[in-house]
This record gives sequence, C-alpha cells and structure tokens, in this order.
Amino acid sequence: MIKNLFKHTAAFTLFFCATSLLAKEGGPVKLISSTNNESIIKIDVNSFSKKPANGEFVITTPYGGSILQKGCPDVPKFTVSLAVPSGAQMNYEIIDAKYTDHQNTDVAPQKERYLVNTI
Repeated sequence: MIKNLFKHTAAFTLFFCATSLLAKEGGPVKLISSTNNESIIKIDVNSFSKKPANGEFVITTPYGGSILQKGCPDVPKFTVSLAVPSGAQMNYEIIDAKYTDHQNTDVAPQKERYLVNTI
C-alpha cells in the first residue's frame, strides 16, 4: 500500500514539475488545481502559424505535437499526462471551449510518416 502510494505520488510530482516548466516557459498547459479526486487543467493556445504547402496550409504552434495519422488534418495537438491509480474509475469533462473559425484556409492532410527501425 505504501509502495503504491509512493509510486503515485512520485508520478504526480513528475507531472506537476513538467506542467510547471511548461507554464514558466509560456507553454499552453497550466495546472489550475489538483486533489486526490480531481485535476483541473487549462490549455491556452494564443498563437499559431500557417505554413503554405501545395496550395493548402500546415498549422503549427509552439509546444504542439502532430497527430501522425495519414489523412487527418495536419494541425497541432496538445497532450497532458495524468497519474491515475490502477483500477480507478476515470472520466473527463470539458468545462469551457472557445474557438475561432478561419475562413478560406484549407488545411493540408497529414502525410504518411515512416518510422525507421534502428535495432
């Protein structure tokens, strides 16, 4: 029991430190609050770039990752890791979301990426 508590505490501490680093660097992910039962995270995307690609655009933003699925729009995604105890019931809720539609902007599809096996 103590060993599991230590593992989960250590995992959460690592998550909190990583989130704090992103927040200090101006990254989009901020930990608003956290308890044993709930974590509230805010993700703000304040800027992005449109790079032309064959008559369409690839959207990029600092700290954004790529979806890496062929045919999906090539737009950034943001991920957050949370430590969840084994066997815990988990769900999520999006409390608020705001967006802006950009007219006449065709987003390029994700191209197939090949991973090189170096083993």
